[in-house]
Amino acid sequence: MSLDPHWYSTIFGVLMLGGQGLSTMAFAILMLALLVRVEPMSQRRRPRSNFHDHGKLMFAFVMLWAYFSVSQFLIIWSANLPEEVPFYLERLHGPWYPISVAVLLSASSRCRS
Repeated sequence: MSLDPHWYSTIFGVLMLGGQGLSTMAFAILMLALLVRVEPMSQRRRPRSNFHDHGKLMFAFVMLWAYFSVSQFLIIWSANLPEEVPFYLERLHGPWYPISVAVLLSASSRCRS
C-alpha cells in the first residue's frame, strides 16, 4: 500500500480512490484534447467546447484529493501517532522529495490563479 510495508491508515483507501478519480479525469481530458482534431470526433466536438467544464470537474477532483490528504495528515498529527509518521518522513527525503515539492507548488499555483 505504501513505501513502508508496516505503515497503515484508515483513510488510505479513500485517498487512493480520490487519486484514481483524478488520474482518470486527467486521462479523459488528454484523450479528448487529442481526439478532437481527428475525424469523426472533430465533427462531434468543437475544440474548446467543453474543456472549461472538464477543467472545473478535474479541479473538483483535485480539491477532493487534497481534502483527503489533509484529513489523513490531521488524523496522524492530532492523535500523535508515532507509528504513522514514517509515511511523511519517507516522502520528505530521498527520491520522493522533488515529487512532493512539485505537487505542493502545482497546487499552490492553481489556488492563486
